[in-house]
Amino acid sequence: MESGASPNISEFSARDMARAAIHAGKLPNRNPDRMWGGRGEGADCTICTVPVKHDEMEFEIEFNQDGDTPGSVTHHIHVRCFAAWEFERDHLDLVRGGSTAP
Repeated sequence: MESGASPNISEFSARDMARAAIHAGKLPNRNPDRMWGGRGEGADCTICTVPVKHDEMEFEIEFNQDGDTPGSVTHHIHVRCFAAWEFERDHLDLVRGGSTAP
């Protein structure tokens, strides 16, 4: 099984897209409330928008929401895109002078 995003997406592009997803509010800059992995379901990756194929591994990450839209939101993400998102989250914490400890 392939475990990454489209082969045309470089690590740096994945990091750029992950950073853009955080800044655009598509993904929070925090740990998910729940997370699991498995075979792709064909859903678009929240970060690169390329579908996660059935022969690829994906992470599903879920965030609880409060306020006007209570409940939870689930995102399907390629393993490689997830790694890029985590890297960018850690980098943003360091830039702000925060800690990367859980």
